Amino acid sequence: MPVPNPIDERLFHILHLAALAYCGDQWSDLRRWFRENQSIVVSPSVAGLPWDKRLLYRLYDCWFRLFRKNSWDDLDRIREIVAGLREDQQTYEAGLLNNGNNSQDRHMAMRLVCLYHWAKATELLAVYMLQGTPGAPPGSDLSLLL
Repeated sequence: MPVPNPIDERLFHILHLAALAYCGDQWSDLRRWFRENQSIVVSPSVAGLPWDKRLLYRLYDCWFRLFRKNSWDDLDRIREIVAGLREDQQTYEAGLLNNGNNSQDRHMAMRLVCLYHWAKATELLAVYMLQGTPGAPPGSDLSLLL
């Protein structure tokens, strides 16, 4: 299957392909495909991008690491990435949500909530894979955001 060129389409295509391979118990083929296509699967730079794109690209990096699992460092790095996103959230979020258009602001707020939940789920999965047990019980962290 050809991999699309636009960055967002490429990332979602790779994530889709990875999910299908993993669910189909073809994870060894997926890892081989990652090695053979290193220039295609590389995580894009987040420098100078809006907050929602920064989140998306960093989440892609996390999931690439979850699927690749070269070492325990990949899983540890996911927690570091999510911690970095929490710090960056305070810097970048407000500027993205105050563009003067109420409809666009609401749309972006919903997008961010989805990305925040995805980030939290990613972090919990990485912790589970590292420790072999789930993290804190559901409901113990009342924060919807990172």
